[in-house]
Amino acid sequence: GAADHAAMKCSTKGHLTHLSFKPFTIGEAVPFSPEYAILVANSMQRAKKSEGAKDQFNAKVAASDVALMLLKKQYPQYNFKEFRDLATPEQKDIYNMILSLPCKMTRHEILKALPKHASDLERIFSSHADPGFYDVRGVALYGICECLRAEKCVDALNNGDYELLGKMMRISHQGDSVTDTMDISDAAISQLQDSETPLYLVAGAYECSTDRIDGMCKLLDSYDGVLGSSLIGAGLGGCVLALVEAEKADAICQKLNHDFYDANGLEHSANVYLASSGSDVMY
Repeated sequence: GAADHAAMKCSTKGHLTHLSFKPFTIGEAVPFSPEYAILVANSMQRAKKSEGAKDQFNAKVAASDVALMLLKKQYPQYNFKEFRDLATPEQKDIYNMILSLPCKMTRHEILKALPKHASDLERIFSSHADPGFYDVRGVALYGICECLRAEKCVDALNNGDYELLGKMMRISHQGDSVTDTMDISDAAISQLQDSETPLYLVAGAYECSTDRIDGMCKLLDSYDGVLGSSLIGAGLGGCVLALVEAEKADAICQKLNHDFYDANGLEHSANVYLASSGSDVMY
């Protein structure tokens, strides 16, 4: 939720602003080219926290916390605090770190591996129903790669490389996808490592999308003039954001209205937005 509040206060008209947290800092405000536009489409699907969504959200956060604890235990020499700090070691080391994590772990296995964190783990586990197992490796990989994408985003905008920006959006959504999940087996990760694939081009596996949202992204990505699309927000419902060519934005909205909203008997809810200034005092 902190990002929403920061956007309301720190935005600059015609720019995208890079924000950091823990501690909060306002980074570079990068001009956003008028040749492109942002389309936001509501899936009309809500994450019903009273029907299990809250447990799913919190289980993903728990998997991230567990992965961080395990990596800190196994790689104390890096003295990192957050996943973003892992952008500093050699990329080969990050792949090795990911390979050191189990793909999935039960609560019993987690407590056995992290006995010194028992009280913290019990507190974390109390926030949600036991999912049976936690997707430790996929969630950690997604978290690290998203941090790297956030940094690369600024370079892409400064260089006018909107194709790369769109590509990273598609990769980011694959990390959220529930219908096109990334293979995170030892063999698959080792192949990425051997080919020296940049981590900002690796999806990870957070899996907080829905079938409907995956379908929306697939539709949008197939349209002429769309550079990339991805889920935005916490997931399990909500909106899709797409980077589009400005001159084709209205046509893309109309096509999505026909192919998605009309086809599913839903109210049209796709609009094009411009980067505006944050809140201010008006005199």
